[in-house]
Amino acid sequence: ANWERKVDLVGRTVLETNAERVNEQLTAMGKRAISGFHHEVRTLPDGRIATLAGVEQLLTDVQGPGTVDVLGDMIIVFDQNLQVVWTWDAFDHLDVTRKAIMGEICAIGNSGCSPFYLASTANDWTHGNSVHQAPDGRSHSLFIFIGHQ
Repeated sequence: ANWERKVDLVGRTVLETNAERVNEQLTAMGKRAISGFHHEVRTLPDGRIATLAGVEQLLTDVQGPGTVDVLGDMIIVFDQNLQVVWTWDAFDHLDVTRKAIMGEICAIGNSGCSPFYLASTANDWTHGNSVHQAPDGRSHSLFIFIGHQ
């Protein structure tokens, strides 16, 4: 999806943002743009909002010969007004030379893949499905659960 929306019990929109607006904020922060949102949005105990978003990057001779579109995940944490306050990008923290365990490849129009736009197929590198917060005694950590299509 290219938007996030929170509605009340009668269906009225309470909060809403979209990938374009989030990308404006990410660009201003010097971060990679997202291709869209997927799988999960979660309100954290302190009222902030965590979501999973797709990121993609063209890599050459890394996950196959030539240039390959690679799909990763970004955790985005918003304040209560949907302003980006924190991000975690798989491309900044994980080894891109490690391909998806089962070699999953997405094609345009496949359900189960996060949005992508740089090629007609892409390696489904991380495929995060869920994000959770766990206390560590002094602060909080977010965990991303990676799974299959």
